[in-house]
Amino acid sequence: MGSDVIIRTEHLVKVFLAKNYGIINKILGEKPLFVRAVDDVSIEIINGKTTALVGESGSGKTTLGRLLVTLERPTSGRIYFHNIDITNIKGKDLRNIRAKLQMVFQDPYSSLNPMMRIKDIIGEPLRNRGVRDRELNEAVAKIMSEVGLDYSSLATRRPSELSGGQRQRVAIARALITNPEFIVLDEPTSALDASTQAQVLNLLIDLQSRHNLTYLLITHNIAVAKYMSDLVMIMYMGKIVEIGNTSIILKEPLHPYTQALIESVPDINKPELKPPSGESVALLIHQRVVGSTQDAHSEWIYAVKRSHPL
Repeated sequence: MGSDVIIRTEHLVKVFLAKNYGIINKILGEKPLFVRAVDDVSIEIINGKTTALVGESGSGKTTLGRLLVTLERPTSGRIYFHNIDITNIKGKDLRNIRAKLQMVFQDPYSSLNPMMRIKDIIGEPLRNRGVRDRELNEAVAKIMSEVGLDYSSLATRRPSELSGGQRQRVAIARALITNPEFIVLDEPTSALDASTQAQVLNLLIDLQSRHNLTYLLITHNIAVAKYMSDLVMIMYMGKIVEIGNTSIILKEPLHPYTQALIESVPDINKPELKPPSGESVALLIHQRVVGSTQDAHSEWIYAVKRSHPL
């Protein structure tokens, strides 16, 4: 593994029960039904870059993001942060790692405690680490200013008193206040109107440059992925089916599912849209080298064999 890799996974799997399974089901001889939300995922995320994770709803994107920031434990496989195995860490070590791994959730309103004041929501991660009083208030005021929120007028308000864009800025500030290295952005603009989306995306780009952040951008929006990301991973039914430089993947997609996703993007010049569809596929391993010889790293398109239609 190169020194420029911040997050790495090996054969990561996350399985959930598809429905409740109890004593009655056992008596009736029913077998539990499982869903493989993440299915044998081995990836590398490059330090200082934005990697987009693109796929339709239900493809396992959010579950993978939660696994990478230790909010979920994998069923099997390993997760490495700076080449340190963080798969099963607990206690103090887990708290220390979580300061470096943060997540901005899709719906800012549901991810913020409606009873708490804005300054308390943003400052909670530091308060849990023993920061108090003046030091805490100064840190909250500083990060609120960085994300475009006025401390004097907004600090004592509740989330219900803010606009959608302001709530998302609060969520971003809460993620940033521990000075993380890696942030998962889970559909950070999907709940916002078009003009606010552009403001938030530009803010995220500015913050990345200012704090040397690494992003995993989870999205189903190809346009957002194109605007923000350096690299893109395409996820389908729990598997990563294509990885590479964003401009190359969007211009010359090799996997049929990637091609279908791009075809489904609304375009004023298209007479009709094409939703993802197709037959079962098998794709051979293909290696791409991105960048110059000096800083090149390999992106992989994984071999995937499917017995079900796309």
